[in-house]
Amino acid sequence: MRKYATAHVVDFIWLVFDGSEANATAEGNLRISYTGGDGEQRTDRLVTDYVRLMRLTGRKAHVTVVTNDKKFGKAVSSLGVEVQAVKEFVDGI
Repeated sequence: MRKYATAHVVDFIWLVFDGSEANATAEGNLRISYTGGDGEQRTDRLVTDYVRLMRLTGRKAHVTVVTNDKKFGKAVSSLGVEVQAVKEFVDGI
């Protein structure tokens, strides 16, 4: 992802993972976040909330969510974002 971020400097790339401790690091346009806490689908909720916030604030940024989770992909797609499977994304790099 660092190579992708370097090649796409105008894009904001955000990798979000579940993790027991909430934390984030940033390098240029690449941000890596861990949700913290416990329970299922914490990452899904965080990304969905971000997409909803973007819509509520009227920001017209193009958002692509990369996931193999079909249920999550369908949920965020219904919010107007593009969804790509991981292999499709990686093959396009």
